[in-house]
Amino acid sequence: MEEEIKEKDTVEIKEDVIIRTSDKYGSKSLQNLDVIYKTNKSNCPILIYIHGGGWFEGDKSNFNDSLSNFFIEKGFVCFSVNYPLSPFPYNLKKGQIRHPEHINNVNKAYTWIKNNATKFGGDTTNIIVMGHSAGSHLATMLLYDLDNSKDIGKQNIKKIILLDSGTYLIGTDFLEENLHVKNMIINALGYESINSKNLFFPVNNTLNCSKDIEFVLIHSSDSYRIHCMDKFIQYLENHNLRYNDYILTNYKHEQVLSDIPHYWDSLGLSH
Repeated sequence: MEEEIKEKDTVEIKEDVIIRTSDKYGSKSLQNLDVIYKTNKSNCPILIYIHGGGWFEGDKSNFNDSLSNFFIEKGFVCFSVNYPLSPFPYNLKKGQIRHPEHINNVNKAYTWIKNNATKFGGDTTNIIVMGHSAGSHLATMLLYDLDNSKDIGKQNIKKIILLDSGTYLIGTDFLEENLHVKNMIINALGYESINSKNLFFPVNNTLNCSKDIEFVLIHSSDSYRIHCMDKFIQYLENHNLRYNDYILTNYKHEQVLSDIPHYWDSLGLSH
């Protein structure tokens, strides 16, 4: 007796699709962000990226498809944040965007993300913030109570990733070695005198985060940046904060961001 062969049922398979969309966290110019997520996912860790550019240039698009897709495939929902910028060429006239407006806008973006991330499959109890260059300054400043924002869930930030940071984390110790950075800070502050105790610098502020947070410091082998990060590491150790420090030999400043897909796994980094 021949076995009856039945036609297999047809099953529709819905593939996960990566979506990149933009939204606004405020009504002013540059108060916007990109959301990159994969459909049919939930409870994904959240990665918030803050671009660099000396507080006067740069854009959320710096977190390009190569970078965002890399993190999406690792299970993240990604947000890339814009914020209003200081003028260029440098201009110390009143009425320009000045500190703390940059970080206040990043705080607003963070609040928007906290309130909306679940719609894109994000887990708001598991957040990583990553910044490059001046963006690492703003990423760090998210942890400080600069605008009395203790109610917006900073305790849920599990990790801060600082890509090729500089003296803007620590104050004036090395500014005379890099007048370009000094001028950027003067422009961002809006006045020519830089006091080492100024609240612009993260080391001069009060932490508003979990003591279990981890700092991941990734920077080029430029001696100036190594000196700056050594100073910031002293601050972290004095406050009993966890950190991992990685030096990328022969990497240029821009490559510390753009080459993440090439070196990330070799550093043993994960969620």
